[in-house]
Amino acid sequence: MTVSPTPPRLRDRPAASASRRAGLLPWLLLAGWAAQAGVRMLFWWGRTGPLILPDETGYLFAARWLTGGPPADLSGFSFYQGGYALLLTPAYLIGDDPDTVYLVARVTNALLGATVFPLAYLLLVRLGIRRLNALPLAWAAALLPAGILYGGGLALADTILPSLVLGWLLALDRFVRTGHAPAAVCASALAAYACATHMRGMIVIAVHTVVLAGYALWRRTERSTRRAALAGLAVTVLGYGAGALLNARLLDALYPTGERDHTGILLDRLPSLDGQLWAVSGAVGQLWAMICGTWGLAGVGVILVARTVLTRTSPTADRIMCGVLLGVTAGVAYASSAALPNEHRIGNYAYGRYLACVVVVYALVGLAALVKVGSVRRVFAATLVLTAFSAAWVRLYGGDLLERYAFYVWDLPEVGLLGGSYDHFRPAVTTAVAGLLLAVLWALCRWGVPKLFGALIVVNLSVALIPIFIMRDADESSPVPPLPGARAGRVAVERPEYGTDRRRPDLYKPTPEMVYLRFAYQVGWTRLEGFDRDRGLPGPDVCTAMVYWPAGVQAADSWPGHPAGWRYQRSGAGIRGLWWVVWYDPACPAGR
Repeated sequence: MTVSPTPPRLRDRPAASASRRAGLLPWLLLAGWAAQAGVRMLFWWGRTGPLILPDETGYLFAARWLTGGPPADLSGFSFYQGGYALLLTPAYLIGDDPDTVYLVARVTNALLGATVFPLAYLLLVRLGIRRLNALPLAWAAALLPAGILYGGGLALADTILPSLVLGWLLALDRFVRTGHAPAAVCASALAAYACATHMRGMIVIAVHTVVLAGYALWRRTERSTRRAALAGLAVTVLGYGAGALLNARLLDALYPTGERDHTGILLDRLPSLDGQLWAVSGAVGQLWAMICGTWGLAGVGVILVARTVLTRTSPTADRIMCGVLLGVTAGVAYASSAALPNEHRIGNYAYGRYLACVVVVYALVGLAALVKVGSVRRVFAATLVLTAFSAAWVRLYGGDLLERYAFYVWDLPEVGLLGGSYDHFRPAVTTAVAGLLLAVLWALCRWGVPKLFGALIVVNLSVALIPIFIMRDADESSPVPPLPGARAGRVAVERPEYGTDRRRPDLYKPTPEMVYLRFAYQVGWTRLEGFDRDRGLPGPDVCTAMVYWPAGVQAADSWPGHPAGWRYQRSGAGIRGLWWVVWYDPACPAGR
């Protein structure tokens, strides 16, 4: 008896099926990216102006100046670098009214922030997760609150930093494992751009340079790998120089009397024991916030990454890349804590924003461990110990100041929610809830990836939505209404000091600087000028003037010496106790 051969169409079915899946993958990634962008837009739907001041306005003013618009005086504030501002320039090229500019900026941010999804997918695949499982897990991890709140629909560099850091790690990992020049060049370009985007990028480029220099100088390095490392170093130097040139021009234009000296603050703290305790404690607080804000997943990632570095039998490439990740994390947490002044808020002791650039990486490592490893009891226990230890450190170091200092929603949006209060800082409750969520996710892993994916989506979106609604209802979140009169002529604003140090304005108390930033964003055709109403009228060709509106005074009497024929309008910009009246000349010619 003979056996008939299997028909070719049946024999080739597995190969054809694999080919179809491979062809479908790019479309799935594209659809997932578009869905991510849509979620980010929906979360901040209706937002028509900057919420986080002076950060958002700092980047928007830089973008406006780069497109030929007027500068704004940001002297005394932190320096908001030009790398991210370059990405916002299309907003000012497309429209000139503030609402249109901010809408385009939000769309740009959503599209850029969504790129973390395909990069997260690539990392999960490299960690050994099946492609079919990597897609939903990457999509869920990309929607962690740190990604939506800090870099979702707001004009912040935090929008692109997670994608930049993750893309840099993937490219550098490829170079470490293969020695290929394109990977070294790509990683160098991303590191240089990160450096031009934010101060955290200084840590990235420093660690990157050490790795490439090590490969270039190590005697056992192959000649091709050494050439690739040298090419990467050349790109790093050129990219750093271009970014430094851009930022130098921005500094001269927007900070005429200087920026806030974060470097000086850092150097002042380094020699003293108190300064070191401040910096280390702030870094520990950031680590604690990162772990709790990812439901413990980042804690699992930290434990596994540290274990890989300390295990001599681990592959060399794995140890190098885990060392790189830990170096960037420690450097960012320590330097950011040491360089910040005491602003009398909980954010000085525990803060989630600065490590948001590596949150997704650690969370993905933790997810991969839960999915791949059948039993992670020791890692789970070590994560709980690390979280409890860091919470205790924050509690002991902060002491009773944690009860007296201000607790702002923006400092710890998701962490505060886990603690059940935005009025009182509760590290013990937060730690317990984060540990419980980690246990739930660990249990769901045994029931399959779909259930884990569903749980992550529900938790991530729910925890992110609540603080967004709270911040949306805050008084200071309301944008300044359009100014009356023609969009032309010079604009003057009264800028009383009231004891505020102009070099170091207190951003968390009523200060004229906060109101100035909102008005400067509305005035896109000229630079705001300062004037003192008690010393006379503003200069010639001034069509609009904004004066302080003290309590108990009618708006019409806010400026007794106003020019004849001028009209007034209540600004509606009551920001933390400050009110202003806008006076304008109706005879000014219409502007553009």
